[in-house]
Amino acid sequence: MAESQESPEARLPTETVNRILDVQESELQIRGRELDVRETEIEANAKYASASLDAQVTDRENERAAQDRIHKRNTRSYVALAFVAVLCAVGFAVFDKEAILFEIIKLAVVFAGAYQWGRFARRKSG
Repeated sequence: MAESQESPEARLPTETVNRILDVQESELQIRGRELDVRETEIEANAKYASASLDAQVTDRENERAAQDRIHKRNTRSYVALAFVAVLCAVGFAVFDKEAILFEIIKLAVVFAGAYQWGRFARRKSG
């Protein structure tokens, strides 16, 4: 019975207790450093995500501007083509040229317009 009533200090030598405390202290320091590293990673990821979103916004604005320029250019081309077709039609009507030539010009304008409209719709959708 006397052996079972020994104090816990008697069972573990002081050197072992000190060693356990040193190991726990070093583990806590390591965990602290791991938390610091994790915090740095999170900050870096947040900066990267923010920069990525800013770049996407800028790219999207540039893409919209380019599409607007293309659309305006195509619109001007269609208007110019239509104006030339109208001038040709007026010229044929005034000089009483054959109606077949007039129909050919109308068909050319319609086909050119449909082709350009189809190209624009295809680019916009995909």
